[in-house]
Amino acid sequence: MPGTLSTINWIDTLEVLIDRYDLSAEEFCLVGSASLAAVDLRENGDLDVCFAPSLRAEIDLEEFEGIESAPNKYEHIGISDDELLSNDRYHDIVEGYKVLRPEIEYSHKKVRQWDKDIEDIELLEAYRTRTDSWDPTLEVDDYTPGVGELVRRGVQSFREDGLLTTVGHGITQLRWHGPLPRGRSDYSGQPTTIPGKAVRSVRQDGVRTTLDRGVRLVKLTEPTGLLDRYSGFRRKVKLGTLVDRELELQYPTAKLLAKQYDGETFTRMDLVVRLLAADTLQAGDDVPAVVSEFADETGSTLRTDIEQSLETRGDEPVAVGYDSSILDADALACGLARTPESVPVTIQSGTTQGACSREWFESAGFSVDQRQQIERRFAELLYQSNALFPFMLWPPAQQYREEILEQLRTEKRVHFTTTLQLSEEAFESFIWALYESQADLDPKHIETKLDCMAPYEKVVTVGGVEVPNPRIREGFSNEMIKMKERVREAFTPRLDPDTPEANLLIHAADNYDHNKETWEIVRQYAETELIDVIRQSN
Repeated sequence: MPGTLSTINWIDTLEVLIDRYDLSAEEFCLVGSASLAAVDLRENGDLDVCFAPSLRAEIDLEEFEGIESAPNKYEHIGISDDELLSNDRYHDIVEGYKVLRPEIEYSHKKVRQWDKDIEDIELLEAYRTRTDSWDPTLEVDDYTPGVGELVRRGVQSFREDGLLTTVGHGITQLRWHGPLPRGRSDYSGQPTTIPGKAVRSVRQDGVRTTLDRGVRLVKLTEPTGLLDRYSGFRRKVKLGTLVDRELELQYPTAKLLAKQYDGETFTRMDLVVRLLAADTLQAGDDVPAVVSEFADETGSTLRTDIEQSLETRGDEPVAVGYDSSILDADALACGLARTPESVPVTIQSGTTQGACSREWFESAGFSVDQRQQIERRFAELLYQSNALFPFMLWPPAQQYREEILEQLRTEKRVHFTTTLQLSEEAFESFIWALYESQADLDPKHIETKLDCMAPYEKVVTVGGVEVPNPRIREGFSNEMIKMKERVREAFTPRLDPDTPEANLLIHAADNYDHNKETWEIVRQYAETELIDVIRQSN
């Protein structure tokens, strides 16, 4: 979602509040009309803020004019405050702050249908037609809370707000989700609520078909993507009920690793130490000194645990929490040593232990060489799991190579770069191979690009960049798109080509699958094994 804080009112007051209560950016999200203001649709009046539930009692907003607390604002469309703050599908980071995605505010207003909402709905619908960042899968128009959820909300409302307010909430919920229409209408067409559709489906097609349709609906809206990848009707139903049962799934490593970041910080570097142990023990060698020192520092029996896991577990699934937290790091390390692209997992309850970031190893006194050894293995893991995003600087960009790389390094961690020196024939083949996998490939665009680069020596810089939160929507990483556009914005005027639309500076992959395809192509044209380049660069 493109956006800026400069168009949101009361940001200065919010920053005073943040300083007063020492809040982190993880503990609140700007909601309500701020999501419209961020994309310059209209000004916000008050600034609605969803604070973490654990903080609300501590924050007094009386002296902070313009700031309003907005608890449980989107529960009526199935999004709790905890989900809003923790699930990056529901918000974007705008200049360091979480801002609600406009699709969620649109869904909220479509359900609420107050008079003041009508104009905002029209603004958002117009915005939806002209932006590329709108995600239709985030729109909610048919959410119906279960009985247990309504009871929980009622109890919470009674405790916090009293009887009269709770009754008012109940009437509102009945109007929104009950069997009666929200407004007057003589139309009696197809049912639009989930219960109505379910009743019609049971009557027309039977229970089994209705359950199949329900599973498909859950699969489309379930945020982790695990359900979509897992086959088997009965197991899908079990996962859909969120019952605490063990379910075996194949989890792409790139997506699992992405869930282990706290902002820009990878929190599970301890996993990499375990992977170093698994590598050497699997090869019949002794573990490196960094493994022994880690075991001493943490008071663990790491070598013994990894040996046992290698001997006894085989290809057994690895325990992962409902939030994708790693519950058995030893087993995961052994699994990644065997098959780095994906691992079988079971989804179950539990707590994670022993998480260590880069900063922990530095503060614990590990040597520079040891930390570099961990860093090298982590870069290898990113590459082998397709989590490392490849980028290319085309021949016209080589005159600005170091400047462009410096700009990229200020934004993200670039783990390695290498140079391809290609013949004319090989260069043309390389270009076509990279672009032919794109669904919207325009041959004329590629031919124009090749013609514009004809006068240049066929040198290509290839690099791998770590992207903690790629924000992949509809197959495209918003982070990579923005990274490319910032390079083009800074250097295209200096290059001054006759055809700037040819994008003669930089190319990058769009998602994890595209990463895999791109690395496979690069390996065909590279003189040196990329894994060796990565090991030498970190």
